[in-house]
Amino acid sequence: MSHPTQLSALATPLQWALGLAIGLSCMGTAFAQLQQDGSGSTGGSGSGTAAEPKDPYYIGAGIGFTHDSNVLRQSNNDTSDYWTSLSLLGGLNKNLGRQRLYLDGTVSNNRYNEYKSLDNTSYGLNTGVDWETVNNLSGNVRYGVTQDLANRALAGVPATTSKNSQKTQLAGATARYGMTSRVALEGGLQYRSVDYSLAQYASLENTQKIANAGVVYGLTGLLTLGVGVRGTKTDTPRYSPAGGDEADRRDVDFTVNWSPSGLSTISARLSLSDEDHTRATALNFNGVTGQVGWDYRPTGRLRFNTLFSRDTGTEARFIDFTGGDTTVGTESYRLTTTLQAGVTYALTGKIDTSLVASRARGSLVSSNVSSGTDTLTTVGLGATYKATRSLLVSCKVGRETRSTNSTFSSPYQSNTVGCLANFTLR
Repeated sequence: MSHPTQLSALATPLQWALGLAIGLSCMGTAFAQLQQDGSGSTGGSGSGTAAEPKDPYYIGAGIGFTHDSNVLRQSNNDTSDYWTSLSLLGGLNKNLGRQRLYLDGTVSNNRYNEYKSLDNTSYGLNTGVDWETVNNLSGNVRYGVTQDLANRALAGVPATTSKNSQKTQLAGATARYGMTSRVALEGGLQYRSVDYSLAQYASLENTQKIANAGVVYGLTGLLTLGVGVRGTKTDTPRYSPAGGDEADRRDVDFTVNWSPSGLSTISARLSLSDEDHTRATALNFNGVTGQVGWDYRPTGRLRFNTLFSRDTGTEARFIDFTGGDTTVGTESYRLTTTLQAGVTYALTGKIDTSLVASRARGSLVSSNVSSGTDTLTTVGLGATYKATRSLLVSCKVGRETRSTNSTFSSPYQSNTVGCLANFTLR
């Protein structure tokens, strides 16, 4: 809980940020939120190009203000501070013949009031090309990268109060060949990496190389089934003072995508997984992994989204990864079970509200020694106001809680409140 003096210090910057947001609402004429889908074409039939996106280019600026009751993620839960973020953003969503090029990027300068050592520049980028030929070939190429401050209480390494930047990257390509109107062959390659700026976090740095191939079969226009194989090679070069660790993972994947109506879509993957490590043998795993997601839109104003996942730590980090996401390190988890649920509701044509909750429970391993589990729970409530076509104002309150019975992680609680305003031109 924040002290009265902290709330007093919070008031002036918050009033200033909100005042500037209200002032900006009188300026714009051309805002439209970019909607982009990083997945490739699923038809593979050379059926033609989608309609040209409206307002395919945008550029803008933003200002944000955030207060956190425990910025250092300490067990005493009393390291509160606030910071201001100034951002530049831009992107495009453009058809080039049968191909679609998309890009979403942002860079932010973040300045803290008390913990000046945490001042940083963060950025995120998600870009790629969806391609299609006239001869039943389609696919995509994509790249995503994000850099931000890492959680100061990452499991598996000693807690630190120093600034620690975390950079996560993903590059990949997929291709699909439609053999018939119902059967298609598909394959892909991916490269992933995680890096930290502080030397004491080097044991969590890793790179992954993934290759997959399979076949999909459309039973009807509403149901698609798939089966394939996937291989992953993970290199953690500084796992321990004794040396690095290499891991080989083999998966047989069974997938299903079911859309019983235009209101509901269920996507699921069930995998038979086998993961072997050369040094971190406590992370070895043989069993069932997978995930299932449900997107349900009962009305034009209401939408529900849920995701359940059970996977090993290095794989769990990249669930639904995009360049703008802030990820939580899971490399020290042998197995992570995650449940996410969210609901959005449009109060009016200009005001959207959202409620999102997640719970992740993982079994911990550090330096090849197992030590219990920890559970991370987050809840967030937000509202977005599209003041004009060029201005968006958003505010959010959240709570993050970790409980643990492990010697490799520490419990903490954190409450956050923040507002931002984005002004864009097209």
